[in-house]
Amino acid sequence: MSPFGVHNIAKVGFEMGRKPGDWYGAQAICTALQTLNEKYKPFDSFKMVVCKDGNIFFDQIEKTLKERKGNGVFISVPVMLGLNAIQPEYLECLKQVFLFESTLGICGGERHKALYFVGIVNPAAEDPKLLFLDPHFVQDSNQSEPLKAWRSASTKLPIPIQNQSVPIKLSTYHCNELRTMSLSKISTGLAIGFYVSNIEQFNRFKLKLTAIAKMEHSFFSVFEKSSDSPQYLYEENLKK
Repeated sequence: MSPFGVHNIAKVGFEMGRKPGDWYGAQAICTALQTLNEKYKPFDSFKMVVCKDGNIFFDQIEKTLKERKGNGVFISVPVMLGLNAIQPEYLECLKQVFLFESTLGICGGERHKALYFVGIVNPAAEDPKLLFLDPHFVQDSNQSEPLKAWRSASTKLPIPIQNQSVPIKLSTYHCNELRTMSLSKISTGLAIGFYVSNIEQFNRFKLKLTAIAKMEHSFFSVFEKSSDSPQYLYEENLKK
C-alpha cells in the first residue's frame, strides 16, 4: 500500500471527521499528507510544512530545514481565493507563484475535479493559460528503492528485486497532449507548493516571498517568527 495512497488518506480522514467519498479541500488534503509523511517517513529526512490560510512563518520553515539531514522541505500553502470564482485582484499574485525558483506549482482544479498546475504560458497576459496534468489519467509506476524498503517493512514480507537493470519508463512522466486552462477559471481552493533543499535556497525563497507579500492584493502573509503574528494565529501555532 502506498504511503500517500487513497487508502491511507481515508484512514487519516476518519480522524479528521471525513468519510470515504467526502470532498477534501486544499487545507484538508495537505494536512492529511503531512500526517502520513510523519507517520510512514517513506523518504529519508523529507519534511513537510503546511502554512494554513496563506500564513507563512519563516522560523518554522528554517527550523524544519535545519533539523532534516539529506532531503529538503516541502512547503504547502493552502488558500481560499473566493467563493464561486477567484477574485480578479488575486490573479496577479497567483501568476508570481510560477516564477519562483523553488515552485512546485499548484494543486487545484475545477469544480469537483483535482488537477495539478505545473506551469504558466505568457505570464504578462491579463488572464494567462496554465499548463496542467490530470492525476486521474493512470500511468504505470516506477518502483524506487526507498519505497520498496518501506513496503517491505510495512508488510513484514521480503520483496525480492529480480532484475536490477530494469529500465525506468520515462514515458510515464510525460503526456502526449498539452493541456491548458485559463488562470481565472481554476477553482478557488488551492494548495501552492514550494521545495527548498538548503539554507541558501530558503533565503532566496524568503526574499522573493516577502516582496510578493507586499503587493497590493497579495494573499500571502509572512512573519519572521510565529510570535510576530496576531495573537489568535500565535496561539493556533502553539497547538501544532
